[in-house]
Amino acid sequence: MVVEEFIAADASAHVLSRARGRFEEAVALVRAAHGVAVGGVDPVGAADTYLVRRTDLNILVEWFADKYRQLVPTPAGLAERPLPEALRARPCLPERRIRDMVRIGLVAEAVMGRPVRMELAWKDGVVYVLWCEAAG
Repeated sequence: MVVEEFIAADASAHVLSRARGRFEEAVALVRAAHGVAVGGVDPVGAADTYLVRRTDLNILVEWFADKYRQLVPTPAGLAERPLPEALRARPCLPERRIRDMVRIGLVAEAVMGRPVRMELAWKDGVVYVLWCEAAG
């Protein structure tokens, strides 16, 4: 059982410190969504996706999803709500935050001695590491 503090996140992300696949360079994978995500994957909406080169944190590829919904906290639990129109076409997080998350993933990988998978949340400019585990 895992018990963690609930973070009513402005944005959530799932990070793989070393993405699997046939890439020419070693890359990390980041998927970010507005609001609260569950288990690193936004169950109600689409997530922005990034491939970030591990050596210099350069963002090599970015896909911005069509975002229409988000999970938000309510007194009764999480609820699906329409995403405000002003946020639909915008990236969930600025590029510096994407790089920060990969940097955190690389530090965790160095500590654990293997690539990691982790979930992070941003609230009022503060990052929270919700969980981290060895990947694969």
